Amino acid sequence: MGGAWQTRAVAVGHFEAAIAAHFGAGRLVDAARDTAGLGGPLSNLGRGEQAIRLIREALASLEGTTAPPEVVAALQAMLWTILIFSGYPDEASGAIDQALTLAQHHELAEPLANALNSKAILLAQAGRSDEAVALLERSVSVARRRGITREEMLAEHNLADHCMTYHLPGAEEHATAALALAQRQGLRGLEGVAGGNLMYVLMMTGRSDEARRLGAELLQAGGDNRPRAEDIHFRLAHLEALCGEVDAARAHVSVCGAESDDLQ
Repeated sequence: MGGAWQTRAVAVGHFEAAIAAHFGAGRLVDAARDTAGLGGPLSNLGRGEQAIRLIREALASLEGTTAPPEVVAALQAMLWTILIFSGYPDEASGAIDQALTLAQHHELAEPLANALNSKAILLAQAGRSDEAVALLERSVSVARRRGITREEMLAEHNLADHCMTYHLPGAEEHATAALALAQRQGLRGLEGVAGGNLMYVLMMTGRSDEARRLGAELLQAGGDNRPRAEDIHFRLAHLEALCGEVDAARAHVSVCGAESDDLQ
């Protein structure tokens, strides 16, 4: 996992340099656009609180300007995503509702698919399962119709997770679809997340050998610096523990630890 974290740290450094250069030249919109990009790697490094502060500052810098709606939507999307996983659901809900209005008014397909997905997460957390499924299915539909593979993959992933959590049918189908979409686009980090979900389904249906084989294949395919390798190692640790292989489980757990303010 060290290689992946180092890569994220390098990405943060590049974003910070670009943002500083834009600010120095008075290009506030470009600085804000790159701040939205900075939020992801910062959050993945466990620095969600810092990302929230920077994104809010970027949004404030655009007030009273004619910033493109897609830039504002990108900042809002990153903000609510981090708010959700940093333990601020009420604040996230407000940001999502604003983005849903903005995305539909300006016909922005990607922010719309993303906002529907995120709204579904909040509804699921509130125990409103049927509404969550409806929004996730709509997110898949919007993303698929417009060829937005990443958003389609995320919605399929969350459908798989929802079916797993609520013991609903379809978990394996959605996890398989999410994994295929991630692999088709070469999204290694999302491949790790989706693969971890599918491994869990395989374990819970008594197919431990399939789960172990899938985990090994994903780790090998991603190389030493595979992003989100921790998701795969975590599932393998769970599997080995269930099989009584304590030392093997500990070896996988040893590469999962990292300081983070992501409550998950």
